[in-house]
Amino acid sequence: MQQHETPFEEITITPESGEPLDEGTYDAVLVGGALVTGKFGQQIRLDLELCLPDGGTRRLPLYAAWFERPRPKSKLHGILTALRGQPPAAGAPVRMGELVGAKCRVLVEHKQLGDGRTVEKLTKVYPQRAPRTAPAPAAEEGDPFA
Repeated sequence: MQQHETPFEEITITPESGEPLDEGTYDAVLVGGALVTGKFGQQIRLDLELCLPDGGTRRLPLYAAWFERPRPKSKLHGILTALRGQPPAAGAPVRMGELVGAKCRVLVEHKQLGDGRTVEKLTKVYPQRAPRTAPAPAAEEGDPFA
């Protein structure tokens, strides 16, 4: 495999604000993920791109315990349900790559670290909001066709 090297002069770094996002619900899109192993064992990392109120975006990871066959009460099952818009059918495989681009909503909450810093953490995933429809016009009194 051939390595690609970017000349140092062409590297651009754009630091983000050190402030955590405000707590609340944000629209998001699944942009990728990976199976990872860490101090909590094997987990799936989902990379979500959040839509910010100012029109910008921020990418944050969401971790869930990895189960090849998640039970309905597991965090992973809830995430799959939110991303697909319906619960996965028992025994039917879900290919994670096919979910890239799926829209959802996520809950951002603050977490206090041991060193005193406050960071944002994705804690829940919800299905995308259904588009709002205009209410039907009210029928006039005495209208025989209402």
